[in-house]
Amino acid sequence: MKKTVVYSAVMVLALAVLFAGCNKSESTEPSVQTSSESTAPVVKNEAPQYALRIDSVITDGSYWNLNGEGKMDWVQYAIPGVIVQVYANVDMDYEMMKDVVRTTDGAKRNFYHVYCPEIGEDYWVQDYSLAINAYPAVIYCEEDGKCASVYKTPDLAATGNRNLDDFTIVACFNEQPDLDTYDHADKFTHVQLYDKKDGTVTGYVRNSYVDSDKTLLQYAQMDNKRKDKEQVKNYDVAVLEELYDSCGALANYMWR
Repeated sequence: MKKTVVYSAVMVLALAVLFAGCNKSESTEPSVQTSSESTAPVVKNEAPQYALRIDSVITDGSYWNLNGEGKMDWVQYAIPGVIVQVYANVDMDYEMMKDVVRTTDGAKRNFYHVYCPEIGEDYWVQDYSLAINAYPAVIYCEEDGKCASVYKTPDLAATGNRNLDDFTIVACFNEQPDLDTYDHADKFTHVQLYDKKDGTVTGYVRNSYVDSDKTLLQYAQMDNKRKDKEQVKNYDVAVLEELYDSCGALANYMWR
């Protein structure tokens, strides 16, 4: 009698285990293997090497893509004053490739890897055309006869080495003024711009001549597009007229 009871209990237990096993095989829950159950090496969940993106400004140039041969293909021109984000690691080392061949002309250049929020795509840009850890602004002198000068140092006694026209697009570096060295450093903004004749230019401009208003920046960008179109012989008349209209509409909005 006892053997019969024990046998019955064993059978019930076996059926229960079998039933549980069937239910487990039909489950849609993902299976999680522990390190003791798996023969594969354990992979730590580490952050990507370039996990940070630092706001920066395009001052000139174009967007490029890295092809399968390790060379850069031209994509499109970049608009000065556009904010892009440069990839960096926690030590603030930026993802950069040096001496990469451009497929357009075979020249070697240095490129930074960036993300463009406006387009939602990754690209590469040449180092000369990028101001890292900066924001865009426009040179604007409200008083007639006034002119914004660029100085090598943030010093009231310094002599300007060039003058900037109104609506010149500049990148302003995110940095604290060096008041330990210059008593009036807080009256200046450290800027970078691109000059078609002299290339990349950096220096200091009086704060009163630097305006970061987005509408003013948009006007300056459209004005630059218009001037570029005027210099091209086979420009699209319709596009040029649209740019004139856009500049006029923004001007009326700003000075109404």
